[in-house]
Amino acid sequence: MYAALIKLTDCTLVVYTDGFPVVSILERTRMEAVRLPELEALLDNSLCESIAYTKTFEEAKHDPIFILQSSSTMATPTPELWTHGAINLSDSSCLVGSHNYQTGPAESLRRSSKRVYCASSIFQSIGLVDGLREICYNNATVIIGHDQTQTFTADAFSEILECAGIDRMICLASTLEDIAEKPGVLAQLDTLEAITYIGGQCSQRGARSG
Repeated sequence: MYAALIKLTDCTLVVYTDGFPVVSILERTRMEAVRLPELEALLDNSLCESIAYTKTFEEAKHDPIFILQSSSTMATPTPELWTHGAINLSDSSCLVGSHNYQTGPAESLRRSSKRVYCASSIFQSIGLVDGLREICYNNATVIIGHDQTQTFTADAFSEILECAGIDRMICLASTLEDIAEKPGVLAQLDTLEAITYIGGQCSQRGARSG
């Protein structure tokens, strides 16, 4: 899977952390590998060199920020390029006055949320982008609580509701379908202001659960 993405993006450098299957990738591709230090090493209070970013937004709006794996359910994932301009759409919406007629209900909910649970995998495009938007533009705390390599279920969501104090969730449509089958979890949804779902259509029963 990773080798296919690398070939599609003409990537020449792989940056990885301990435990990532870099050996198998290097066997299939001709790349330079850079191993990042562990989180503990980055949080040791030591000073580090600042690297200035001197471009204005107009100069940088078409420059890429990152290339991520798509959230598609297809067998072969495709690369998605995100630019400064694409990420800035969320920032622009925050500049609309709270009493302006252009501010819709969805935007008002995003602004009022303080603790958001992101059930989308941060290793896929939508999970990382949604998490960054909530932190940078809505000043919200983003909760990531389940094993991101496993499918998020209604039972896992029930535990999050009990322990994390969230007021909004971002999840897949399939998660809402699962929640709709669990009356006990449905009863807990009254504590949330809203649920945003992505990744396909949702049945009427699943949509009512959100």
